[in-house]
Amino acid sequence: MADELTVKPSNFNNNNMMSMMTDGEIFYKISKGNQPMPQWEKKLTENERWDLVNYIKTFAK
Repeated sequence: MADELTVKPSNFNNNNMMSMMTDGEIFYKISKGNQPMPQWEKKLTENERWDLVNYIKTFAK
């Protein structure tokens, strides 16, 4: 399915990519979005977005 997207999703399993991003950068990207990903700032609480940051980071371990 991801192969059919025009914009490839980030590979959260990629340790090199994930180590270059701060928690704040991940939080910002989740909050503000970037085409084609929508922003989640108004749909998730701040705590839920931080929980998501921490969850995403577990993929690279």
